[in-house]
Order: sequence, then structure tokens, then C-alpha cells
Amino acid sequence: MEKRKSVMKMNPLTDYYFKKTREEKKEDRNERDKEEEEDEEDGALNEVDEPGPLERKGEGDAGGSRGTVAVKLYKYNPQWENVFKWLIFKEGKMLCKWCLAHPKLAGKNAFVTGDAQLKRDTVKKHAMSRKHEQCRDAFISCQNKVIEKAVGRQQASSDEETIKQLKMKFNIAYYVAKEEIAFTKFPKLFALHKKNGVDINPTYNNDKRCAEMIGQIADVMREELREKIESAHYLAVLIDGDTDVSNTECEIVYIRLVEAGKPVNILVGQQALGHAHALGVLNATKAAFAAVCEGDGESWMKKLVSFGADGASVNMGRQGGVVAHLQHEAGLYIIPIHCMPHRLELAILTLQKKEPKVAIVYDLLHLIWKTYHYSGKSKRELYALGQELGVDVHNPSSVKGTRWIPHIRRALKVFLHHGEGKDLASDPDQYSVVFQHMEHLTASQSCSVEVQGRAKKGMTLKGSVDGLTHPGLARHVDAAVQICLDAINTRFGSLVSDDGARTPLDSFKALNPDAWPKDQASLLTFGNDSIAELATRFEKPLRGAGCDIPSIMEEWQSLKMLISENFPDKSYTDLWELLLTKDPYKTD
Repeated sequence: MEKRKSVMKMNPLTDYYFKKTREEKKEDRNERDKEEEEDEEDGALNEVDEPGPLERKGEGDAGGSRGTVAVKLYKYNPQWENVFKWLIFKEGKMLCKWCLAHPKLAGKNAFVTGDAQLKRDTVKKHAMSRKHEQCRDAFISCQNKVIEKAVGRQQASSDEETIKQLKMKFNIAYYVAKEEIAFTKFPKLFALHKKNGVDINPTYNNDKRCAEMIGQIADVMREELREKIESAHYLAVLIDGDTDVSNTECEIVYIRLVEAGKPVNILVGQQALGHAHALGVLNATKAAFAAVCEGDGESWMKKLVSFGADGASVNMGRQGGVVAHLQHEAGLYIIPIHCMPHRLELAILTLQKKEPKVAIVYDLLHLIWKTYHYSGKSKRELYALGQELGVDVHNPSSVKGTRWIPHIRRALKVFLHHGEGKDLASDPDQYSVVFQHMEHLTASQSCSVEVQGRAKKGMTLKGSVDGLTHPGLARHVDAAVQICLDAINTRFGSLVSDDGARTPLDSFKALNPDAWPKDQASLLTFGNDSIAELATRFEKPLRGAGCDIPSIMEEWQSLKMLISENFPDKSYTDLWELLLTKDPYKTD
């Protein structure tokens, strides 16, 4: 026996096991002591000196006399309700407002019958429970049903048949305007509805009434847009150049604002340009708002926090661009955002300019498209040759257009098209058909000089597609990838940092709970610098919206605690939609 004891003592694995067990027990005790200290700091745990209803008897002094020993009582802290909005304290017990409203979902729950253990830890555990989250979602969704029932009762008092008929006619008028159909087609659409069995009366069945209905719809939409702009605290403006049906150069204006807790883009209008310089674009933008807003039509500038456009100097120029004029008139806090698709397009165009092989492929695809787009005869010959070779020929696609990258992808996909279950290298399909037809066009005497010239250039296709994987192209591929990466980093890197300094867009990441640390101690200081920077930058529009600037940091701490305790399962968009639209959060 003594020998066994000495062996166990000498065994390092046994010593390690017992040592780890002792350390884990010690850590558990320290953790419990730490939680109790936190509860005491929070005001949850108060020690009662005088004997109370929960006092218990115990051993007295050494002489054996019996006495009473005071125990610790847990006291309810009303400040918990600032974090846990659902918490109710009644008759010495804690209750959950959400679970009480849906007892079937809550089931056997201490916060339905009343929890007498007045501990913060109990409240936190209940907030994290699955049944509590189900009751929370059900309680919030019920608010919308009450409104729908009230509207339904109001509509029931109206003439349902008259409203039904008017709705159909206004829908037809809206369709006429939306699809740019002549007003004279309005009666014929009535007849079509009749033929399809729709019970629609002939009242207002003429083009003049159609014009009146469209005008009324436009007035209502304009009024709704005006109300949205006036009720919005902040908004962003997005502009882009376009042309109308008469080929007049215009500027189309959008706004981006938060509606029902979600960001939406809304068309403001289209205005013809008096001049194509920066002031001309800015004046057209102001005219679009003046056609909607009342008064001078410039109240929107007080709410403007961001401006988006393509990267042309007339829009984004720091000295004389549209954004520079807006910052001068409204405030330097306005964030200019270069259009994201345009950034990507410019990055890819850099690849085309710097890598010669990419430029060759681009020019070749454009040449093939021109050959068959402008010559019906060449297109018919291509399809005929494809039928003889058993190839399903697709119409060549252009590589140039308003969406540069999708055009390139589509053109390559068509050009390198091969049948299902076939290998591109061994059975190139459309590639081989185009090559053979180009060879025929160079020798054909019936073709024009222009077509023959394009065909001779197209003879650079000579070879097979498997040559595209030749080892000699490896360095060109590597160079193209590196050029593309450098261009994307250059174009998009300014969103995160500008000359090494953090940008406002980077600071906004603090509002995304997915990026928050899980540790409560780290969460306490997380994002404080970012929120302070945003509050300083946007002080003018914040004060204009009635914001109490000194309270921002205090409310920021409360917001972090509220979200981490009550909504850890919510996604970014769902969370902010709830906080901005549902009581008590939207008014808190």
C-alpha cells in the first residue's frame, strides 16, 4: 500500500489531474464571488442588519446558547427597468410583460406566476431564454394587427362597390402612365377587362378622364413624397445624368432615407440641364426638389448628410464640383460617396489599359460583335455554318454598354459557349464556327471592304481555344490579377481611411452589433471614439433634428446594454427596424 501511494505521488499525470481540478474549483469560487460583487455594485444585493421574516436560527456562542442569525435579502432595483423594458414589479414579485401577454408561448414560467428571487442574474437568464424571445416577437407583431383592425372598420362604413370600381379604373390609368401608353388606349383596356369577365362599369371610359386620373395620382404621389421629405430627420441625395425621349440632357435625382425602419431609395424627379457644369447640375437638383417641396424648396439641404454620384469631376471635384458647392452652402459635414459600380468599372478599365493581352481580347470581342451586328448576311451565314457543323450558335454580344462588367462577361460566355457535357478545350463549338466563318469572309469577293478588313483582324483567332491555357500566358494572368487587386484597393480603400485617418464611414461600423465584442468589459468602451467623432462631425444636422448632443454618450452606453441583454439574436437590419418603429424603443 505504501508503495502504491509513492507511485501515485510520483506519477506526473495524476499530479496534473488533481492540480487542474483544484484550479478549476478555485476559479469557480472566484467567479461566484465576482458575480456577487457585481450585484452589490449594481444595488441588487443589500445586507439587512435587523432580523426579518427570513431570519433563521443557528448556533450561538461557545456556551451553547441559541440565538438568531441575520441572513442576506435580495432587494428589487427599479433601475433594472431601464435595461429590461419588459420587467414588471408587483406585490414583491418580478413579472414579464411579454410572457404575460402570451402565456401559451411562455409555458410554465416563473416570470408569469411571479418570481420572488429578486436577483439581477435571474432577470438576465430569463432575457436569454428561447420562450422569452418568442413571446417578445409575438408581442411586437400584435401592435400592427390592432391598426389593421381599426382601418378595416373605417373602410366598412364606405360604399364598397364604388371604391372597388374606382380602384380598378385608377389602376388602369396608372398602368397607362407607367407603360407610356397613349391615353386613347384607355377605353380599349376597359373593353379588355369586360371581355375577361371583370364587372367594370363604363363610367369615365374616355381619354380625358384617364388624363384626369393620372393627374390626381401624380398629385397624391407628390404629396406623399413631400411628407416623407419633411418628416425625415436626415437624408442622402443621389444624382445621375440621363436623357429624355427628345434626347435632351437631364439630371435624375433620388433621395435615400429611412422609412419604416429601413433605408429606401425614392425618385424625386428629372430636370433638364440649363448647363452641364457643376452649378448647372446643382440648379437642376434644386429644381427637382422645388417641384415637390413647399416654400423655397431648399429645406432638404438642412437634412442632407451624404451625396452620391459618379466619379466625374463635375460631380465629385473637391474645388468646383457639385459636392463642393453643396458643402459650401449646407455644411462641410456632408459625406461625398463615389458610385460603387462606377468605382468597380474604373478599376477594371485600369486592367484593360495596363495589360495588353486583356486589351486584345476586348478589341477582338468588339470586332466580332460588329461583324454580325451590322451585317444580316454575315449573321445568316454564321447560323447556316453552325447548322452544318452541328453547333447551336448564339448571337454574339457587345462588350460595350452602360454596365461594363456584365457586358464583358456575357460576350465571353457567348463566344466560348460549348454544349452541355462537352469540354471547351477539345470541342470549342462557337469559337470554331466563328473562326471558320472569318476565314471564309477574308476570301469572299461578295463582302464589302469593311467586312473583309474586320475578318482579317479576326484571323488572330487562328489556333484553338486550348491555347488560352498555354504556359506562356501564366505571367499575363498573374499580372492581370495583381493589377486588378491594386486598382480595387486604390478605388475602395478611401472608404475606410483617407490619408491614414479614419473616415466617417468607418466610424459607422460601431452601430453594427455583429462587430461588438462579447465580453461585457470590452463592450463598455467599444465604439466610444467612433460615436464621439460622428457626434462632432454631424453636430449641425443633429441639433436641427432636436438631438440633445450632451446625452449621446450616456444613451450610447444604455443602447449597448439594451441590445446585448435583450436582442442578441437579431440581425443588423431587423434590429434597427425594431428599434426605430416599435414602442417603447422608438420613443425612448
